[in-house]
Amino acid sequence: MIDAITNRKTPGKEKLLAITLLFIGTFLAGGGLNNLLDLQASGIIYGLLSVVSFTFFIFLSGRIAVHLPALTRSFFMSLGAFYF
Repeated sequence: MIDAITNRKTPGKEKLLAITLLFIGTFLAGGGLNNLLDLQASGIIYGLLSVVSFTFFIFLSGRIAVHLPALTRSFFMSLGAFYF
């Protein structure tokens, strides 16, 4: 979704299928309908925050400081993650 917003183009059929399968697989891996009534608001909030932070990490790591070697970029990203 972030890729579609930044590049201003809609995702193709393959990407939409992959996203759909990802959501279905995540839902089933989490217990599916068995645990649907046992959901807690804090768990949902933490899960969504982790999705957003990991999405930005992956997206920005491919766009920031691409001129630096991968080891140097990884060091600074890990240092920043350790700081927070």
